[in-house]
Amino acid sequence: MLGCVSRLRRLVRLVRHLPLQTSLLLLFLFCTVSVFVSAYFLYGAKQELEHSGGGVAGGEVASAVYDDLRVSPSRLLPLRAVSGGPGGEGGVRTDPVVLVFVESQYSQLGQDIVAILESGRFRYRTEISPGKGDMPTLTDKEHGRFTLVIYENILKYVNLDAWNRELLDKYCVEYGVGIIGFFKANENSLLSAQLKGFPLFLHSNLGLKDCTVNSKSPLLFITRSGQPLPGPLPGDDWTVFQSNHSTYEPVLLAKTQSAESVPSLGTMVALLPSVVQDLGLHDGIQRVLFGNNLNFWLHKLVFVDAVGFLTGKRLSLSLERHLLVDIDDIFVGKEGTRMKVDDVKALLETQRELRNHVPNFTFNLGYSGKFFHAGKTDGSLWYETHTSTHTSMYTLHRFLWDCINKSKQYTYCFYNLRTYTALFIKQTFFSPFRLFILPLLLSCSVPVLPLHTSHPLTFSPLIHLPSCPGSDEEDLGDDLLLSYVKEFWWFPHMWSHMQPHLFHNQSVLAEQMLLNKRFAMEHGIPTNMGYAVAPHHSGVYPVHLQLYDAWKKVWGIRVTSTEEYPHLKPARFRRGFIHSGVSVLPRQTCGLFTHTIFYKEYPGSPNELDKLINGGELFLTVLLNPISIFMTHLSNYGNDRLGLYTFKSLVAFLQTWTNLRLQTLPPIQLAQRYFSLFPNERDPLWQDPCEDKRHKDIWSKEKTCDRFPKLLVIGPQKTGSTALYLFLGMHPDLTSNYPNKETFEEIQFFNGHNYHRGIDWYMEYFPLPSNTSSDYYFEKSANYFDSEVAAERAAALLPKSKIITILINPADRAYSWYQHQRAHDDPVALKYSFHDVIVATHDAPVRLRVLQNRCLVPGWYAIHLERWLNHYHSSQVLVLDGQQLKTEPASVMDRIQKFLGLVNTVNYHRILAFDPNKGFWCQLLEGGKTKCLGKSKGRRYPDMDPEVRVVICQCKLFTDICSL
Repeated sequence: MLGCVSRLRRLVRLVRHLPLQTSLLLLFLFCTVSVFVSAYFLYGAKQELEHSGGGVAGGEVASAVYDDLRVSPSRLLPLRAVSGGPGGEGGVRTDPVVLVFVESQYSQLGQDIVAILESGRFRYRTEISPGKGDMPTLTDKEHGRFTLVIYENILKYVNLDAWNRELLDKYCVEYGVGIIGFFKANENSLLSAQLKGFPLFLHSNLGLKDCTVNSKSPLLFITRSGQPLPGPLPGDDWTVFQSNHSTYEPVLLAKTQSAESVPSLGTMVALLPSVVQDLGLHDGIQRVLFGNNLNFWLHKLVFVDAVGFLTGKRLSLSLERHLLVDIDDIFVGKEGTRMKVDDVKALLETQRELRNHVPNFTFNLGYSGKFFHAGKTDGSLWYETHTSTHTSMYTLHRFLWDCINKSKQYTYCFYNLRTYTALFIKQTFFSPFRLFILPLLLSCSVPVLPLHTSHPLTFSPLIHLPSCPGSDEEDLGDDLLLSYVKEFWWFPHMWSHMQPHLFHNQSVLAEQMLLNKRFAMEHGIPTNMGYAVAPHHSGVYPVHLQLYDAWKKVWGIRVTSTEEYPHLKPARFRRGFIHSGVSVLPRQTCGLFTHTIFYKEYPGSPNELDKLINGGELFLTVLLNPISIFMTHLSNYGNDRLGLYTFKSLVAFLQTWTNLRLQTLPPIQLAQRYFSLFPNERDPLWQDPCEDKRHKDIWSKEKTCDRFPKLLVIGPQKTGSTALYLFLGMHPDLTSNYPNKETFEEIQFFNGHNYHRGIDWYMEYFPLPSNTSSDYYFEKSANYFDSEVAAERAAALLPKSKIITILINPADRAYSWYQHQRAHDDPVALKYSFHDVIVATHDAPVRLRVLQNRCLVPGWYAIHLERWLNHYHSSQVLVLDGQQLKTEPASVMDRIQKFLGLVNTVNYHRILAFDPNKGFWCQLLEGGKTKCLGKSKGRRYPDMDPEVRVVICQCKLFTDICSL
């Protein structure tokens, strides 16, 4: 250390003795070297992208430009890592919310932006782009409300008035927030113009082709650069960018479709940037600018990466993608649509090929054993087995006659009659066919299962007409498939492909499942996968509890999947949930259905299928969903084998254009993975089945939405909600719920564990509706008001219901609850005074703080009312004055009747009377007697200590109550 100091002193003395000219010369040389070094890092790497005339991209040939694209990391301005403030998390002071400025509520590009954000489960807020209007509030104290800003039209950002522009730019710089913008040219756009306030030129209304990804762009994460995408880009209204400033880097480049170049770029330009990244070197704000909308699939891919990059990966999708391909109804299909031997071999070979790219990829085969070697025949030989039917003897005879005449297999035509042999004999004993039928039946040696019917012409749910066999080649295909049983995964449907929601006897469903399980065991099919799929998603959602119970009893099912939760469309909203111990995963379609068999006959044209795969809906499904379970059908794997073509092409396309790591897992592990990614989806959100036609079609006909209440009295507690419940029940057109053994007159469905019992459980608390239109059901649960989940749950199931809440001074409500707990011998309330309870600190005993919360939290009226008004329109919500209900109940009831729109109004002045002993109003009976609430209601408590009320005001435990 001392040696370094002495050498430094000698150097200083040497410099002091240098002549002035020498010192100036050395200083000049040092500055010159610094300039050259800076120029190298700022411009050197850019020179190979720029034309001599100052363009972003240039060169004699496209390949030369593309091969030499590079970005110097030192030039990339990092997103500001703002230290965490009071509201910060993980050192970031912005909420993970995207602010999206759209042109209008219905603009297509705005909807496309929102759709991608919703698919990625990213939170966002949309605003109509302000011309000269005010910018929405960007901060909350020292906390930023948005982590990214997106402009559907970047010109709206550029042309902001000076005040709002400075406000937004200052926010972006201070909080490290980036901007994504789109420029969509139109017939009025200038062919060439400079973007106002930026060293960037725009050249518009161009047709482009042969798009290329800049492999050195720091933006890329999911997007993979490769060979140029040949062919024209959609539309002729593209915009390309030009700049000689080092802050701009190309992300996507393309050629012009015509031989003419953009005049201002010269004749030597080969590739033109259609998407550029602003590195933030110009004004400290990083941006990504698109020269068109999101109709081009590659723009969607880059947009996802741009969102992730500009938010520092806070809003980013991982690279892992899990795929599971279900092949439903592996034995079910009419002749000519099932798999033959070559099709089965192709299925196995394709599975082996896909495993080279997707480790352990395995097709998942669903089966209904009844159709093995039978399939599904056409015309009069096929009888649907989804419902029990009343079939005449003529129908039975006709079926048998046609089957025998066509197949010439007498024994086969009777083999599947084993479940109703006795009934068949009974119906044919006195028919002209008896001499022909009975010997055949007797010769089959078929075991007879017990029948579940007493009517000779009625088939029970277990009785199903058989179908005639398919072709011999298809039967051989079935045999070969079972010889490869260990090569695939297997899951059960119903034995006869029946719809479970039509059957309300769990034992019937279990017997059907046992038949399928017996078939599986006889053919070596594994029965321990823990996964099943119901035909047509029947009984999965809306939930048919008998199906879930039978699944668990027979198969030990732990996982299923459906495309119906919460709704079929839009597909991006499909979610999972867990009910009764069964994980329900979202299922996706892939453009293949039972009727899509031949490539040339694909609906619209074969090109439509290729579009789905190559950047279309199927590609986006995998891109935007970490887990995709695809539904396909047996018919997609015979004939032209569209299923094999689709998934081979999809995997190849994904590997060409993305860095996604494709994987697969068995269903149980897949469910565990899904709910580890989305734990907030474990709890279902029950919807009104009658609001969705598809749901209503697969919901039991014995259930009706008329059984749901039209009115909820939500409390809060200790404000008079029980008295209101009594008064409402006095109206002849209003019917309350049945009492609950645990919670008395309250069901408490939407706020607690009862919600997980399902809507069937909830409906049982209301009577079956009568034929009159005056049925108006209601329920009262006073703890709905302050529940964090009740409002959302209630609005999902009862979107048209009316809501009534009763409010009193929150301090009085808190004191009433405290005294209520003392009356019920709560040891904490008996131990502590009301003053001690309300001023308890965070280090107080847990039970004391619990009591404090129950006293104070329900009184935060503004917070709870806002929650309910976020889910219900204000016209559906009635706020009552609890003090007026106590003193003038008849007037309040008149107001309620008007609010509910009741035609038959009741004069409550005549049926209510004040009981001086109780101190409140009661129901007036004949003879002047009254019917009042129980002893626990209307207690007289000691008045609150005035000093305590002063403390409540001083501590601001409630908002603005001191003026009440």
